[in-house]
Amino acid sequence: MTAGGVTSASGVYEPVLDHLDRLTDDRGLFEHADHAVPRREHGYCVDDAARGLVVMCHEPAPGPTARRLARCYLAFVLDALDPAGACRNRMAVDGKWRDEAATGDWWGRALWGLGVAAASAPTAGMRARALGGFRIAAQCRSPHLRSMVFAALGAAELLTRRPDEMAARALLTDMLAVVGRPRVIDPSWPWPEERLSYANASIAEALIVAGDALPDESALNRGLNLLDFLLRTETRDGHLSVTPVGGRGRDDVAPGTTSSPSRCPRSPMPAGARSGSRANRPG
Repeated sequence: MTAGGVTSASGVYEPVLDHLDRLTDDRGLFEHADHAVPRREHGYCVDDAARGLVVMCHEPAPGPTARRLARCYLAFVLDALDPAGACRNRMAVDGKWRDEAATGDWWGRALWGLGVAAASAPTAGMRARALGGFRIAAQCRSPHLRSMVFAALGAAELLTRRPDEMAARALLTDMLAVVGRPRVIDPSWPWPEERLSYANASIAEALIVAGDALPDESALNRGLNLLDFLLRTETRDGHLSVTPVGGRGRDDVAPGTTSSPSRCPRSPMPAGARSGSRANRPG
């Protein structure tokens, strides 16, 4: 792993992992930092460890640091699972879990990380451990839309390597039922919720990858339509106007923040757009 920049051999940008490495100890990834100094008093959380696991397992040519971080995050996520499949989220710096296992966002992100690791972790042993953890967590279902969406992203990635993995297929099918349809059919607001909130693009992406994997053409098309809606809703006069902390409803006026909007020479591409382009490839 280089110090960052473009390599002369391949022209591929290699990310700098120094800061992520500083925020990680032998146990896990610290949730908060004061600039480059971890705030140990806040401990660790599965939300962040699972995100780190996704990033490290997506590294196309992981070096020693990426491999070490991936092993650490995988161990943390696996330790958070209970035998029935629910998941704890917060651990104190002394290594004791501070909450009970449940199926909130962190459960969905754990499945996301485990699905990605089962498909793409750098060693066969890590892939096998991640698959075992995925199967345990996939016993559960969450009533929360985003929890199911995050879990579905891991399930879809696992199916790219193990297309007959029934736990992943069942999870995608159940996610489609949770997303559902808008209560009121309104062409100007096709979103499945009354308000945009956080991680909105993940909903579109989950529909796209589920539609591609199952396959389910209706889900795929709906995901692409929601992605198009999100792009239109969060772009104003060539500027990015992201959904603010309080959300955005059908009658809200953009921009949603008081800060200066970001200039977008071309339309922004939230998560899911790449999946949509893959899903639309011929053959």
